Amino acid sequence: MTLTIFSFLYLSIVCLVFFNIRESLRIGTLAVASVLYVLSLNQRAAVFVLVVSVLTWGCGLLTGFLLKKERRVAAGFSAALPIIAAIAALALFKYGPDLKSEGIMDFPFKVVMPIGFSFYIFQVISYLTDIYKGTVEADRSWLKVFIYLCWFPKFVSGPIERKDAFDTQIQKVNKVSFLHTVPWGKVFSYILTGCFYKIVIADRLGIYVKKLFEEYGDYGSLWLIIGAFMYSFQIYCDFAGYSYAAIGISEIFGIELTENFMMPYYSANITEFWRRWHRSLSSWLKDY
Repeated sequence: MTLTIFSFLYLSIVCLVFFNIRESLRIGTLAVASVLYVLSLNQRAAVFVLVVSVLTWGCGLLTGFLLKKERRVAAGFSAALPIIAAIAALALFKYGPDLKSEGIMDFPFKVVMPIGFSFYIFQVISYLTDIYKGTVEADRSWLKVFIYLCWFPKFVSGPIERKDAFDTQIQKVNKVSFLHTVPWGKVFSYILTGCFYKIVIADRLGIYVKKLFEEYGDYGSLWLIIGAFMYSFQIYCDFAGYSYAAIGISEIFGIELTENFMMPYYSANITEFWRRWHRSLSSWLKDY
């Protein structure tokens, strides 16, 4: 979730609705809230998100059905179809504007990739791959598939969750009580830490890093080295800030997300650094 006034106002509205409706409607409410948030990021791109989500849900069910019939080749095609569509959509958003600007291909509309779209694609791939491998069951509920893929606190910058682990968390939302079960101390600690990392550190460093990198010819070697160090802290605080805020916000609804960053700059070597930096991404790359 982007750390803006709009996002926190939106979060307040979602909380107000969530804690004042019947428990049986909570999962659906969170799924709709997630889809609406993606729409607020970019309406055109959200169309692709919705289409790929429906395709993922349907092909997941078909893959599971074909596996039960022991038709693994057909199941492989069923799982591959939405994965190819998802990767194609990601490539379109990422490289479409460049192709248009270079005159290679003209697009009938402005293509803008929403923040966090790549993390969404990674979850599509992991979900369908796990179904094909038999490590998870295809979910019959399209609401649960949508909320897993589009959960709005983590859509922007992760963490990348696994379907089986996320399902365990989703089961808790019907039991959440505003006064008795929400760990408000943890919620505010993570949200405030995330805002401090992103807004106070990353955004402020970004001003100087941008100037140094864009006008590098006007500065000496020492300043460029300082700029490189500032950039390393900027990108860490940017990613970690979003992740901490996502963890804190999710706790309000009874959902525990993966701890994505474990103080990576305290690592003794590059191997340990990779295990502590964006842990959900490194784990995803290892498995998929």
